[in-house]
Amino acid sequence: MMKASWLTRSVATVWIHLLGVVSVTLVTTLPFLDMSVVEAYVSAMKMAEFRTFSESDLIIHVLLAACIWALMFISYRLIRTRVRQHKLRTIRVSRGTAMTETLIILPIWMMLSMGIMQLSITSIAGVLTNLATFQAARATWVWAGEMQGKRSGVSYATVMNKARVAAAMSLAPVAPGDYLHDPFFTVSGSLKEARAGMLAQQLPILVSDQGAVAKPLVYAMELEDIAGVLRQGDRAHLSLWRSLDGTSFRTRSVRKLTWAYHATTVIPAVLLGRAGAVVIYQHQIAMPLVPQIFGQPSTVMGRYGYYRPIFREFHFPAQVPANAKYPR
Repeated sequence: MMKASWLTRSVATVWIHLLGVVSVTLVTTLPFLDMSVVEAYVSAMKMAEFRTFSESDLIIHVLLAACIWALMFISYRLIRTRVRQHKLRTIRVSRGTAMTETLIILPIWMMLSMGIMQLSITSIAGVLTNLATFQAARATWVWAGEMQGKRSGVSYATVMNKARVAAAMSLAPVAPGDYLHDPFFTVSGSLKEARAGMLAQQLPILVSDQGAVAKPLVYAMELEDIAGVLRQGDRAHLSLWRSLDGTSFRTRSVRKLTWAYHATTVIPAVLLGRAGAVVIYQHQIAMPLVPQIFGQPSTVMGRYGYYRPIFREFHFPAQVPANAKYPR
């Protein structure tokens, strides 16, 4: 009977921890995902090469979620044990002793908590950089034939910009949107169209040409964060809420896409029968207390802070170069 009871408790404990890890994985992932990005990721996962390319980052993210759950569970057990010991004590402990113990433990606990959460956010950035690299490689694959055939005026710069915009669209959810940035940075025509398309999906009115209506409104969306533009220095305004991107994606989507574009470098690569792209994404370490640990000082789009560069590379079998002469 005792053995059966022990087995039941063990199974229940395992299920509780599994559900806890799954819950933390979802909680740390959902704030940084958009439905279109989820659909694109699911579609990309149908390709065996992309699954192999992404599985290590997905496993790492789940392991980090397990670490966060373990930290929460251990903290709960320590607090519970502390309360029990306090109730059982017959000798009264001075308030000074309790305060000293708190001052010793609290900074270490906060650094550990912030560090694990920042690792989790950086892990999500890595997962989305995988998708961004896949999309950039696919854009290169589509346009490389036109470039090699010297058709439609497509140059290497054209392919590079289209691949960069494709990567930025995937990285927009994880790109910071609530910090100091300059909305007047020069942007390409492809990015202007992508921003107008993103905003057009959110307009409450329906017209025959949503993009044409949305295009002049893009800069209004950029200037919505005018207070952030006027602030000097991001490091003084870091917070847990901002690092988790607390405001809704809809209200800052255009700013995030612009930021993702400027924080991303894409190098199209067409060589030896392969077409793909190398992507370098500069992810800002926005969690307070730990930027110096996980990032290096740099400036992106006029924003000085600590960044962690994420490198990825993906290739497809190249297409046959397009015929320079259009069929008649």
